[in-house]
Amino acid sequence: MKSVEECIQEARNLYAYQVSGKYDENEEGNTFDLIWCSLYDICRLFKDGIIEDIDQEDFDETYTFLNDTKLYTKNYKEKEFEF
Repeated sequence: MKSVEECIQEARNLYAYQVSGKYDENEEGNTFDLIWCSLYDICRLFKDGIIEDIDQEDFDETYTFLNDTKLYTKNYKEKEFEF
């Protein structure tokens, strides 16, 4: 089982994080939840055709990460993906 710190580092290495809002840098709160939400929003925007900052491979990698790590979040454990 990973630690939250390992998840944070892994998330920050994703390309999708680099083009995201990086909420953890701009808001206060649970760092991992903020990162997770940033990644979720990027995936949703990509699937809705609103942004082209990531490609399908980046989306797939990020989607897998979100799915594998939502249990580490405080607020998104039960989150149903809208994409």
